[in-house]
Amino acid sequence: MARVTQEDVAREAGVSRALVSFAFRDVGRVSPATKQLILDAAQRIGYRHNRMAARLASRRTNTIGMFIPDLRNTVIPDIYEGVREATDAAAEQLVIAVSDADGKRDRAAIDELMGVQVDVSIVPGCVLPSEELLELAQVCPMVVATREVAGLDSVLSDPVRGSALVVEHLVQLGHRRIAHIAPPVGTVFHHRADAYADAMRSAGLEPKVVHCGFRQSEAAAVAGDLLDAAVPPTAIFANNDVAALGVLDAMAARGLRAPDDLSVVGYDNTPTSALPGISLTSVDQQAHRMGRLAAETAVRRLRDPDAVPVVRILDPSLIVRASSGPPPT
Repeated sequence: MARVTQEDVAREAGVSRALVSFAFRDVGRVSPATKQLILDAAQRIGYRHNRMAARLASRRTNTIGMFIPDLRNTVIPDIYEGVREATDAAAEQLVIAVSDADGKRDRAAIDELMGVQVDVSIVPGCVLPSEELLELAQVCPMVVATREVAGLDSVLSDPVRGSALVVEHLVQLGHRRIAHIAPPVGTVFHHRADAYADAMRSAGLEPKVVHCGFRQSEAAAVAGDLLDAAVPPTAIFANNDVAALGVLDAMAARGLRAPDDLSVVGYDNTPTSALPGISLTSVDQQAHRMGRLAAETAVRRLRDPDAVPVVRILDPSLIVRASSGPPPT
């Protein structure tokens, strides 16, 4: 059976071959009525548009790339869903590249997106330095999510406000020994720890920051050290929900329960945090909305490459659940 071509579509629709090409590549001035006429003709005769060939014929691929930092961090699906909603609405294809929890594949994952020639990349949770992201953005435009990079489109939740909400909540419950589990020293994600320390000092309290890797098991190890100290904290504020789950693991290994023996607060308000057996108090950084805004910003960047970079900062809220309560007496 002969392959149906764009020439066949042109004959069926009664238009030129060039107009058919413009319609499928979404370039040129093709009226909505004419485009629909061409699409209907293509469907009638069974034409399937070759997207790869279209990419080779056009500098624009109609494709947005999304960097995924870690499949095990359940805030990422929330961001992804927001991105997917916006890209579907804009009729843009979405290509994904996955890194790993410790960030060692971050550059490789972004290079993969550039290798398939995406038009713009959405990059949440990337640990690469700002200077490196700015350099990469010279090759492929970039929208950074979950942090701000000066000179690039950025969408994030206010980390200062989020950390302050946690400290205020715990202090109001009566806690004075509040520890914070932060990412590794030197990481780009230090703003929550800095804001925690400022909030503690403002409350007349001494900050206690401990650092660990991005994995749940690493958080469990440092939480265990805190719990085994001569004077343990009465509350632990974890950098994200993954780390907070590590704290709960360390507590379970010692026969402790939240909040009777220790209050635990996470960050991200992931679906896991709301499970009945966990019921984790956590900061909601509006991950779904963040993803949607990041994708809408990416589409804006596609349509206006010379637009001034924008920074969109969302207002977080604290979702109080059963894992936080007054300190033990």
